[in-house]
Amino acid sequence: MMRRFHFFLCSLPALPELGGAPPVELARFREWAVEEPSLLPVVDAVLLEQDLLWREAATAGQAARPAPLVLSEGQVSGREPLPTSLTPPEAAPARRFPSDATWAAYWKHVASAGARHACPFVRRWAGFEVALRNALARARARSLGLDPREFLVSEELGDEGDPAEDEPLEDIVKAWSEAPDPLAGLRILDEARLRWTRRHSRYFSFAKDEAAAYARHLLLAHRWRRIGTG
Repeated sequence: MMRRFHFFLCSLPALPELGGAPPVELARFREWAVEEPSLLPVVDAVLLEQDLLWREAATAGQAARPAPLVLSEGQVSGREPLPTSLTPPEAAPARRFPSDATWAAYWKHVASAGARHACPFVRRWAGFEVALRNALARARARSLGLDPREFLVSEELGDEGDPAEDEPLEDIVKAWSEAPDPLAGLRILDEARLRWTRRHSRYFSFAKDEAAAYARHLLLAHRWRRIGTG
């Protein structure tokens, strides 16, 4: 019988639309998840994305004090190597952007975590994100006259979803390409991500999917709070 997490999920504060004030810090939310050991692996799979973004910023000299959620401070700052689950195999082909190899390892880790821990949301989220990012990579490459194959990551994991349920990726990419500036483009993408999250969150199921979807929504809320406050 599938376990339900009624108390944990009912105790979570309501989440805002993008740009609204997040009701809880990311680190605090993870502390709550630690109290539910069977939830932690799928919550961490989602939160790891933020750690990797902070690591990219730190290694590029853009973040002086990274705030790790799942990884150690040394790993997020780039002073220490990533865990083996996030390290590309030695036989992995060289990529135009070395960080793409790390992201490929991450999406494989996420998909695996969803399968191992019986959380369809996490597995399907990995497929959606990979498909969306690759669709964007193709569009950018075409606009620059480049070979898109050099920029695609983890194609085998991509999942464009159910045409009867999910927005066509080409519609999202078209709206993004018509945005007046990069920030407006990011807003279009993150609003599409939030819509996808809500459709697949299984609200009131009190299952792992709902907890993982909360983590994803919370990450997006924090991103736009940071953007709004500079």
